[in-house]
Amino acid sequence: MLQYQFDYAPEVVFETLCDPGFVVERSLALGDLESECEVYEEGEHTIVVSKRQIERDLPAFLKKVFDPVQHMELTEKWLEDDDGGYTAEQHIQIHGVPLAISAEIALFPTSNGCCYRILQSATAKVPLIARKLEKYALGEAEDGIEEDMRYLAEYLEDL
Repeated sequence: MLQYQFDYAPEVVFETLCDPGFVVERSLALGDLESECEVYEEGEHTIVVSKRQIERDLPAFLKKVFDPVQHMELTEKWLEDDDGGYTAEQHIQIHGVPLAISAEIALFPTSNGCCYRILQSATAKVPLIARKLEKYALGEAEDGIEEDMRYLAEYLEDL
């Protein structure tokens, strides 16, 4: 589980994370080759769908199996809770890769702002290398979250 503290109210962080312009700007600034984002309401939920083209420096055990340039779709389904915070289910699909990455996200108020908490899991369906692929994918996802949160913190400071 990863946690990040922000000196802003949860609604400020939530609104930023659900701004399609911010999502695209962040993705491109952090090295994605292409990025697009759509945000819409579905009942009480706010749905954020980000489609990205990424290039990864794959480890040797994956280079023979997967293209380093990949298309991914990240979907977050956010819901405001009764305590002034938000929760989300996140699902990441990488096209052409038999791997499912999902996460549970909580954005909740603290005494000096809010906390963003994320718990991820990965499930691969590749004979012989599933565990290695899952470990690699979670490592990449955690590195990506670190970069995303650093970028978000800098962005919020400039508001």
